[in-house]
Amino acid sequence: MPQIFTTSFRRYRPEMGTAVVTSLGLPKWLPEAQSWPRCWVITPTPTLFHLADDDEFARLYVERLDRFGAQKISRALQRIAVEHQAGKLVLLCHESDWDSCHRKLFAAWLMEATGELCREM
Repeated sequence: MPQIFTTSFRRYRPEMGTAVVTSLGLPKWLPEAQSWPRCWVITPTPTLFHLADDDEFARLYVERLDRFGAQKISRALQRIAVEHQAGKLVLLCHESDWDSCHRKLFAAWLMEATGELCREM
């Protein structure tokens, strides 16, 4: 399994590792994002993004991760790492505040499900 990190599109720099999109939309100011790999099993659905209740979002997002399971998600990340010859993957989205983002929820879920550490850069 490659090392997994997270950050926002605005903070990302190529030297951090291979970019992996985990958002529905791409940043308009980063045309190169069109060619970055996407990991849909980590990306919240449009329905989740439209929830007003943060606790409900968190509960349903973690349920979604549980349904896919650690093996499937790990395989998806490993496949991206192999295809891009990457030792480090950086999961990206638009949210600048990690504390209110699905990236933090994913990091906690990954640690609990696999023991793998996923840190914010």
